[in-house]
Amino acid sequence: MTTLISWLTYDQRGPASLYVASDSRLSWGQQAYWDSGRKIYYSGKHALILGFCGEAMFCSQVMSQIVAYIDSCDVFEKTIASTSRFDLVYNLIKRSFGKYPVAFALDSFKIIYATRESPRNFHSYVIKWAKNKPKNQNWSYEKLSLPLKTGLVESLGSGATSYKNHYQKLYSTSDISGLSRSFYSSLSTYIETNEDPLTGGAIQLAGLFNVGSAKAHGVIKGEQRYIYGMEIDPHDNINNVRWVNERFENCDGNSIQRKPDAQIQPLPKAIRNPLGNST
Repeated sequence: MTTLISWLTYDQRGPASLYVASDSRLSWGQQAYWDSGRKIYYSGKHALILGFCGEAMFCSQVMSQIVAYIDSCDVFEKTIASTSRFDLVYNLIKRSFGKYPVAFALDSFKIIYATRESPRNFHSYVIKWAKNKPKNQNWSYEKLSLPLKTGLVESLGSGATSYKNHYQKLYSTSDISGLSRSFYSSLSTYIETNEDPLTGGAIQLAGLFNVGSAKAHGVIKGEQRYIYGMEIDPHDNINNVRWVNERFENCDGNSIQRKPDAQIQPLPKAIRNPLGNST
């Protein structure tokens, strides 16, 4: 399935950013997997991020369709309230699933919906579908409570519980506990443990800030560059997006090195990677 997480950050004035991140593994039971599957989608015009765990065929299709519709047809231009925008997306998802061959679907899936209504006013929802519930109760949603300081908003998917345990064991008592980079770094080291066989590949990441649309992020894993699960090569315009490494340091997408003016983000010596080497 997936490990899908979201966290909210604060600065001195209040909420500052909302991130959604996941791994990149699509699995066919225990038989095979592919570590280049996209799970995070975002609007290039609005403050909207979608991410999923579960039924990959349906979720990946409907999320890309919804983002294309919203951005191409200016659907949100006259719909300002976050509740109205959420209702629109929720109803589109339910309608699209109406003719889906449910017999071939997984038992359940969840979609996280992250948005910003105005500066420092972030919202997050989880849309849920479950096959084993009565027909008129298959669908539900929950508006998530946001933390009052920098912290995890939600953890979903097959790796949800073990990710939280990993964070609790290695990061919760460390010097970076509760910092934004701790949630990203812990996802990186958690994926490397292979504790959840349905979680793997590079991290995918998108962010919302206090102004502008959702922002794409590139991820450096080892010596490779990834955009939403896809490995890419150096390019003249590669730094049109923000690039981060395993420590959540800002990097140059071509050199894959930390930018000279970027803040160094060391990890405590007590945090070790799955091979037992200090990270």
